[in-house]
Amino acid sequence: MSRIDLHLHTTHSDGSFSTRAVMDFAKQAGVAALAITDHDIVDGIPEATAIGQELGIEVVPGVEISSRLGDNELHILGYCFDWTDALLAQRLQTLRDSRHLRNPRIVQRLNELGIPITYEEVRALAGTESVGRPHIARLLMEKKFVTSAKEAFDRYLANGRPAFVDRDLPEPAEAVRWIREAGGVPVLAHPTWVRTSADGLRTLVRDLKAVGLGG
Repeated sequence: MSRIDLHLHTTHSDGSFSTRAVMDFAKQAGVAALAITDHDIVDGIPEATAIGQELGIEVVPGVEISSRLGDNELHILGYCFDWTDALLAQRLQTLRDSRHLRNPRIVQRLNELGIPITYEEVRALAGTESVGRPHIARLLMEKKFVTSAKEAFDRYLANGRPAFVDRDLPEPAEAVRWIREAGGVPVLAHPTWVRTSADGLRTLVRDLKAVGLGG
């Protein structure tokens, strides 16, 4: 039976493997179709598409857009959009810029908490310009300040923790609109992670469906 995976990350964002490696793993696993859904960036799509043609894997254009729901982040997946759309590219660049401004401030707060790491170390570990909190968590693990990424977020990096730094993000409805305007289908990412009640989640999905959410 052929497999499909529509939520994959590469080293273009916070993934652990290159686009080539992800595609090779997918081939070995019998995946027939997939989407590279890196955070706020579409740079992996052309390479994945070319490799997909080589390996016989259908590649669906994808992205995972960060948005703000109250005090928490909420991610909206986009599929089948025009990944060359200039306006979408500009909007995604704005999100990446906000992350780049935040990261050194997170490291500074960790330093103030007595954790001697540098942003240069974080960037070296990430091996990409798309540095995020997962890379900081990995460095904390490597230096044995924490034993897991979950502990890093629970103790330091999550909203409300001492090293958390907020950033400007669109509302979920706006992220949905961005994807629709680029010709795509917006989908709520990992709904069980949304920090709300069951009734709150139903209301959220209903409201986002009204502005174009497709799944």
